Amino acid sequence: MALTIAAVTTPPHRHFPPRSGHSTKLAWALLVAGVLAGHHAAPASEPVAAASNPLSGPETPATRLAPGFPSPSTLPGQGLSDVVDTFLSGDLRAASRQLDMLLAKRSFRGKERARADFLLGWISLRLGHYQRASAHFYRLRKLEEHPLREMAAHLEARADLLRGRPKTAIAECGQYEADFPDGRYGDECQLIRADAHLALGERTKAVQLYQEFLDVNPDDQRREGIALRIAAALEEAGELQAAASRYRSLYLEHQLPTTGLAAEQGLKRLEEGGLDLPTLSDDQLYVRACSLRDSGEIEASYQLYCDLDERHAASGPQATELGRRLDDERHSFLWRNRRYEEVGRANAALYDRNPKGSGAAERLYWAVQGFSRAGMFEDAIRYQKLGTKLHGGHYRFRGSQERSALLYLGAGRYKEARTAYRSWQSASSRARRSSKVKFRVAYCAYRAGDYKTAMAEFEKLMVRRGSQRVAARFYRARSLEKLGDHKRAEAEFKTLLSEHPDSWYALVLRQQGRDAAQDEGALLGSRNGRWPWPRMEELSSAPRAKSAAEDLVFAHQPTTHHATPLAPHTTQPATPRDADGRRVSSRSTGHDNAPQGWASLWTEPLDRDDLAKEQAMTTNQAGLGHGTAVTAPQELPSTWTPSVYWSRELGNQLWSNFAEQNQQLWPELQEAHELSHIGLGELAGPMLAQIYSEIRDIRRSGRKRMRVRRWRAAGRPEGDDRLPRWSAILEMDYRAEDWQHLFAAAGYPASVTAFASESIDFGDLPRTQAKNRDAWTLKFPAAFAPHVWKAGWEFNVDPLLVLAIMRAESLYRHDAVSRAGAVGLVQVMPATASRVAARMSFPDFRVERLLEPETNIRIGTWYLGKLLDRFDGQFPLAIGAYNGGPHNIGRWLRPKTGLPLEEFVEEIAFDETRNYVKKVVRYYAIYCEIYGGGAPITLPQRTVADDATVIDF
Repeated sequence: MALTIAAVTTPPHRHFPPRSGHSTKLAWALLVAGVLAGHHAAPASEPVAAASNPLSGPETPATRLAPGFPSPSTLPGQGLSDVVDTFLSGDLRAASRQLDMLLAKRSFRGKERARADFLLGWISLRLGHYQRASAHFYRLRKLEEHPLREMAAHLEARADLLRGRPKTAIAECGQYEADFPDGRYGDECQLIRADAHLALGERTKAVQLYQEFLDVNPDDQRREGIALRIAAALEEAGELQAAASRYRSLYLEHQLPTTGLAAEQGLKRLEEGGLDLPTLSDDQLYVRACSLRDSGEIEASYQLYCDLDERHAASGPQATELGRRLDDERHSFLWRNRRYEEVGRANAALYDRNPKGSGAAERLYWAVQGFSRAGMFEDAIRYQKLGTKLHGGHYRFRGSQERSALLYLGAGRYKEARTAYRSWQSASSRARRSSKVKFRVAYCAYRAGDYKTAMAEFEKLMVRRGSQRVAARFYRARSLEKLGDHKRAEAEFKTLLSEHPDSWYALVLRQQGRDAAQDEGALLGSRNGRWPWPRMEELSSAPRAKSAAEDLVFAHQPTTHHATPLAPHTTQPATPRDADGRRVSSRSTGHDNAPQGWASLWTEPLDRDDLAKEQAMTTNQAGLGHGTAVTAPQELPSTWTPSVYWSRELGNQLWSNFAEQNQQLWPELQEAHELSHIGLGELAGPMLAQIYSEIRDIRRSGRKRMRVRRWRAAGRPEGDDRLPRWSAILEMDYRAEDWQHLFAAAGYPASVTAFASESIDFGDLPRTQAKNRDAWTLKFPAAFAPHVWKAGWEFNVDPLLVLAIMRAESLYRHDAVSRAGAVGLVQVMPATASRVAARMSFPDFRVERLLEPETNIRIGTWYLGKLLDRFDGQFPLAIGAYNGGPHNIGRWLRPKTGLPLEEFVEEIAFDETRNYVKKVVRYYAIYCEIYGGGAPITLPQRTVADDATVIDF
């Protein structure tokens, strides 16, 4: 998955999220990348806006609308703000019609008219009505002064290119460069000119412009796509050898699998056309094998490596240089292509053949790693023991007690795991101090059946401050329960539920309380990670008259097959299986020995009863009531709900004042302000975030504050132009709640959440009351709801689960780029996104489009839906796979199929993935409480075997 304009010195905002570095032009290129190009004759004069006749302009594919999306038949509002609300709801056609009618009535004047023109141009561009888009951007560009004039000039050129007027687009780009010599969209205009020359058949000029762009921007994420365009241009120009050279280069070296596929198709076309292509050498094929490996095409990479390895000997009279290189990199190819079992077996065989050789310790280490990654923990343990015994001084095995403990834990050998952890404590002062290691020692005692020892050790952890305190209380109570002391156990569970109601362990307890009580009523309306409302098939078969809105939904029913939806009154539990993973016919709670009083933990009013009563009578804005039948949502939730902590009117006024008062310091403020007024927060928000970042850095700098004080004391002499700027910034007095309002008005959920967390004590706002839940929307917003709901419906994923993942991955920053290269709201890796796009037949996918909220959410939700399919609908496992990879969850799951869910999660080897699962499930539960009518989430009781054939990347 942001002010009383006062002026008070504020301390540094510790919770403000650091913005990931990204290119402004790249972000912009992404946001307008959804349209396709067409080539027609160029106009001689100003474009004329097409009438609102639905037959005019290029038709766009039918929009797939989920239940609850606003109908295009919505009557026009009374002003621009109503149109913006419709636009933000995701109904572009309705917003377009509203603007047409209001503009025809001359309802707008001055700034409002300019805003309406820009918004209608933007909407028309997204709908594929390029002539209308060009006309409205032209009107804005012709204004002498307007904050959006530069952006409109760039978009006008793009629209004219897309409507088939390449000569006009070239002229407009030339005018842009004359009007804005240092403009932000200069590079983008160069690409528009290149595309336009290509459309005119001037391929040599187009190739020159493309290459110039790549020379200036070698790290641009669009480089492979542009390189493909160059190759295609050369092919169309008849320069077949040059085209073949370009295609061959991309075929051999690429980062995205779709690039390699497109290059391969290009080479096939040339060959089928009669071009004699030289045979690729084995050295070139080795380069391709590396590219396939790095782009995630691991099966093709490994097969090509094996073919080359068969043809080239590494030793003897027939040895080749490539053969020796392949032999040297055998381990790298096996490991990076996830052939973990082969890594283990190959290194084990080499060690067994020469256990006293110089590389014995290294062989042992990689045997352990390979077997471990393959889920063959017993084999890994055997070689780990040899390593610690014979090579304990080698750096691979020195201090490797934690590795031994994790291997024993993975194999389910808890006594040995406990011994290994205690050995680590004896050898390391860091381990002795670590509350995590102490918890592991106690947990292994619990899993080994030594409940008295476990209880005593958990009790010691409970009196310490630390991250393991809640977990220790949970498992101490479990130990008491195992020892038969049900009364004390129940008291501990009640304490945990009341003191830590949002913790992972409280969710586990409430689920098990419902299971023990066999509370079928609690299942009514519960959430389990899947789309919680009836899907199209159910709605269309209902024996009642459909509304006009539903008629629209059915008219746009997609042709792709979806899984059979749930009935309105049912949930989708995991397939029951026994401890060996076999399907069983009856559902067991897994807690048959729980005392009768156990069920009362769910039914007693532990700060939740009022909410349950309230939601039994009403439904919230997302349309799902606790204790009522599930119905399709009647409207999407707004990003934030007004409360005593946030007022839209106050925020808008503060934002207007801030932009007006500080435009001398930041000229782009007026542009950001205009964009936010027409609902383009994805552009306005990052601009304000950049400004806040400068303010924060200056206020935090003691050196700069000292220099400003001296400058003021000296009578503000001229000289250093930075000092007046720093002084003006230091005179500002905005508190966290002011920034929260500012960023909300600008439309940037990430910073709203950060400042709300700083300025509001949410611990004093129990969500049992509606007014408090309104405040909680500031911390857990329904960010980008139209895109989230649409993707959730299409791919059978609960939109609230998508929001929970969005919060954990990016804190709702659509422009986030991680150090590892993951992009956007739900942090999708480009190579993964490329493979997903190919499998879901995503049109015109390019890496930069991952910065576009709709594209990022759609690709991430498709992937999450497939993970749910792989893990039989068990959403905590799918969440873990989203973070740690499905192959890792699969290998940990293999020896532990049928284990209680909470114990499996506790034994996930990666700290990050284990904590990620707990965190996202907590977020999901909170989202369900705020937007899901208080509906509980349904946690699976025991793990089930997965199906790796569904998805394994």
